[in-house]
Amino acid sequence: MFGFRKRKKKKNNKKKMARKNGRKRKLTREEKKTIKRRRKRAAKRRSHFAGQRGFFNDSGYVEYDGYVRVGKDGEYMTMYDVHFKYGTYNPAPIGWLNMLIPSGLLRKGHIYFAYREKGMPKSDEDDTLSRRLRARQVTMMNQKESSDVRETSKKEAEMNDIVLTKQLAKSEHIIDSDISLIVKAKTPERLEGTIRELRQNYKDRGIVGVMLTRKTSQEMEAFLNLPHHVYGNAWHGSDMETVAASRMFLPSSGFADPQGTVVGTDIHSYLVNTPSIIDFNNIRHAVIMTGGVKGRISIGGIEGSEMVPNFGSAWAHVIADDNYLVTGTRTHHIVLVPFNYHAYDNKVFDLSSKYTINSLETYGKPETVEQDANANFDKIVEIILMLMEDEDPDPAIRGTLYNQLLSWMIYRANGNGLYSANPEHEPTLANRILATQDHETYPTLQDFIPELQSMVADEAKKGEQARKRAEIILNAVRNASRRFPRVFNAKTNIPDKLTWDDRNIYYDLSHLGGSKMIKGAMFLNALAYVTNRAAPGDMIVIHGLDAVKVKPSILKPYRDIMDRKDIGLITTFEERNDPDMNVVTLNDFIHPLVDQDLVVIGGIQKDSKQRIADSWSRSLPQVVEDDLSNNQDSIFYVYRARDFGSAVINTHLIL
Repeated sequence: MFGFRKRKKKKNNKKKMARKNGRKRKLTREEKKTIKRRRKRAAKRRSHFAGQRGFFNDSGYVEYDGYVRVGKDGEYMTMYDVHFKYGTYNPAPIGWLNMLIPSGLLRKGHIYFAYREKGMPKSDEDDTLSRRLRARQVTMMNQKESSDVRETSKKEAEMNDIVLTKQLAKSEHIIDSDISLIVKAKTPERLEGTIRELRQNYKDRGIVGVMLTRKTSQEMEAFLNLPHHVYGNAWHGSDMETVAASRMFLPSSGFADPQGTVVGTDIHSYLVNTPSIIDFNNIRHAVIMTGGVKGRISIGGIEGSEMVPNFGSAWAHVIADDNYLVTGTRTHHIVLVPFNYHAYDNKVFDLSSKYTINSLETYGKPETVEQDANANFDKIVEIILMLMEDEDPDPAIRGTLYNQLLSWMIYRANGNGLYSANPEHEPTLANRILATQDHETYPTLQDFIPELQSMVADEAKKGEQARKRAEIILNAVRNASRRFPRVFNAKTNIPDKLTWDDRNIYYDLSHLGGSKMIKGAMFLNALAYVTNRAAPGDMIVIHGLDAVKVKPSILKPYRDIMDRKDIGLITTFEERNDPDMNVVTLNDFIHPLVDQDLVVIGGIQKDSKQRIADSWSRSLPQVVEDDLSNNQDSIFYVYRARDFGSAVINTHLIL
């Protein structure tokens, strides 16, 4: 203890000596209090100061001489101009600017390159081509020959460039361009470290002539001008169109999302095997048209890939799976085409052999019982008419059938009827029509047959034509009950409850036989059930809508229900060119392409190109038409509406 006190006293004596020598003056008590108050105020100001709001971050930014701090606790950013020593890459192969992309990982921060082009104003272009180039050429020709080989070589290269410019000026304009390097890191020290890493990367790869110039004291101005400001004058990086095009800096317009799913490679990228990584989160409404072409899939990894038909189903699974991983969205799959893959956590209901949805059951709620009942009556009538496989049925048949069905449901179904002639004033009677979990008490279409037999006898009294119409209806229902007993002559046996981990529910109609209209009747029945059963925020995927034939107007009420419940809809079209079931004829149900979050297109033909243009209110880009017109397997065009991103992709999906 005494030793410690002695050392402390000695140290204090040194301080006193220093103060006596004028190197340090002792602060008074008031001065100390003043400094303490100032420090406290400064700390308080710093804790509340968020800088100017907007642009980078809602919490603001602060500009310093050499960088910008984003947000209160955010990262630091700085910007450099990228230049090249004259003649360093003259000539160079197409796409040579891609060498700026580092070959290895930069550990201290992140970098981004921005490449901008702008046509030079006509007045500047005229001045450059008519006066400046000639003046420069004359000046160089009158210069004395240098003894420095390097200077002589540089002069020869510049003379050759002037000659080339003269040749190209006959048919081309001048393009002004510049490249900006944006560096982002957690601290200013890491910013500088990132630049050192980048320079070392260039040095290791033998890349020379790259000059990085920081925009000191102009950081915020540079960032604000980045989206739109290019100099466009003779004193900047200006070249003829052909020369500017040879740079092809990051030429691909494809997808490279920070978080997403690898779906293949961008076929228009100059970087070999550039992956297309797409973030499908919040893709709620999508249309996928395969044009009949196959696609490549793998299960669980890239090994063991194979080409499969009905590839729209693979796309739909990838989109739905991405939504589930981010938001937990449950997906109901109505499967109309063979595609045996089932995503994780699934329930599969084979509606062709094992499970039944009673078409007479009305799903809805008391608040909308009249609307729900009328929609179901329309559905039942449409199903029966479709079973006749007559594309243009007699309107009198429809009216007769509807009136008989309505009368039976109000007065005689289940003995005393299941509905009301005046649902608004008799809600208790009207609500009997709503389906419950007691499915055994609900009648089926077979129970409707005696009613139709009585109708034949009654209609016969009106004449021969009336009798024939009644017999057509009776025979259609009777034959359907015989051919598809599990569909039209059985009670609903699908479980009424879904657990939290049932994230993919499959209603499989892909194994049904018969014509497109027969399958359409089954689909309509399943759609009514699924639409009403799906919870708000769920998603429905219809796999192969063009595999069935349905009157488009009958589908619209179900899309209205989806929109009311905020249910997403992904629709796939698998056939090459269906004139009846396509993006134009089904416009009211699937909605036009211009309203979709995502559009995927495979092979196209002349008719399908026109339908796409009509639904999208614009034509496909010519390069996309050229790619898709070959109807090559695995080649798909993908367009995402939220950021206008698009690419033609050599597709390989991992399920």
